[in-house]
Amino acid sequence: MAAFAIFCTLIFSLFGCFRKKNSKPTLGSWLETHFPGQFEVVQSNLNLNVMDLYYGRKLALIADKSDPEVQWMVNWQKDATDLGLNVAEVQAASDSARSDVAQARALFGLLKNAGMERFSVGVIGPAAYVMVFGQPDAATRRHILATLLPVLEARKNPTQTSIWVELLEEQAYGQQFNDIIPRGHWQTARGWNEDQKIMSIDFEWKKGLSVETLVPHWQINSASLRSGGYMDDAYRQALAWAEKKLPQPFYLESEHLVYVEQAEGLAIRYSFPCFDAKPPEGDSTVQIEPKFYVSGLYRTEQKVLSEIKKRNDL
Repeated sequence: MAAFAIFCTLIFSLFGCFRKKNSKPTLGSWLETHFPGQFEVVQSNLNLNVMDLYYGRKLALIADKSDPEVQWMVNWQKDATDLGLNVAEVQAASDSARSDVAQARALFGLLKNAGMERFSVGVIGPAAYVMVFGQPDAATRRHILATLLPVLEARKNPTQTSIWVELLEEQAYGQQFNDIIPRGHWQTARGWNEDQKIMSIDFEWKKGLSVETLVPHWQINSASLRSGGYMDDAYRQALAWAEKKLPQPFYLESEHLVYVEQAEGLAIRYSFPCFDAKPPEGDSTVQIEPKFYVSGLYRTEQKVLSEIKKRNDL
């Protein structure tokens, strides 16, 4: 009987040790303890810094359960007391995010009433983000600014003066979010955003700003999926130029080692490397430097590669 009692004591002690080992809070349990029923963890670690991962430093995306578009980021540490979190700071971040979403919804309503279509709005502090989904023609670019500026002008005591406008592929509308761009989008969907963003414009708003002043400042996104077609077209025109201007034999590369530079306005400068012959494939140890580059300025609206020339330095 005594032996059985000792055995039971050992078993209870063993389970007690297990309970003690698992008593450290998770981020979700910490939030539930201090903000019962209010918040949820969307992603617990968005920090890809190797040293931060080694030391257990993490970046989390939190959302309000009752209003998931209200999102904010918190830094926390796995092995720190209370995960390194402060109740007052988390509450302040939540309040700030809720205020941002309220202001984004107000701006969305104003723009919708003004006639803007197929768009989303986000606000982060003094910055307002307007994403419009459509074709990047001149009429659309002008219409966006002509709709936006009077709305901004009519505001009283505006908080957002840093304005960021992006024109995205039409079919991307509704893929990631609806009316409001949640804060987490900028941490979790940057790749998607770069793929779909055709062009953009940003400016500091001030009274009296005109459409005519802003229109020339739209910038093409050379990293978009659409820009792949631009590069293919630019290459065809560069190759046609090379076949007329360069002595044979030569090989003009269309994909690898191509330099892509953002140019003023809706243009991209491409520089295609030129070799005596096509470099061998599949051997990473072979490094053949191009003799020079065939470079030109591709104007995306006219679909014309101009200013084509040989270029030795980049």
